[in-house]
Amino acid sequence: MKLSYLLALGAVAVTPLVALAPAEAAPPSHWTTLGTRTVNPGTTHSTFTVGSRNAFRQVQLCTRAAPIRMTSYTVRLDNGRQQNIRVNATIRANSCTRVTTLTGGPRRIDRVTASFQRVPQGTRPQIRIMAR
Repeated sequence: MKLSYLLALGAVAVTPLVALAPAEAAPPSHWTTLGTRTVNPGTTHSTFTVGSRNAFRQVQLCTRAAPIRMTSYTVRLDNGRQQNIRVNATIRANSCTRVTTLTGGPRRIDRVTASFQRVPQGTRPQIRIMAR
């Protein structure tokens, strides 16, 4: 009887800690996918035309299926200005670049051009442009 009491007490004590733990593994639902493209072997860049008329504060690129060595990406805004974001890192499959805040507050994005090292034969990473 004493053991069941201790187990119950332990479960109650741990429950608040679980609720406070960050949920980093779950994809944030407040991000909007602006475009997705599967990258062919031999490719070094890809341009995404964004059809959304919404304004966004932050942007990031994510990959699926295979890692990709991302060098940079350029966000072109609807007013003609652009913001160049250096990455210079390998983005693992099913992960994302760091979040970048667009300068000047919320902006409408016209297109995004991602630059990366040549994709090797036998791999087909998928790039997603995410914004919020």
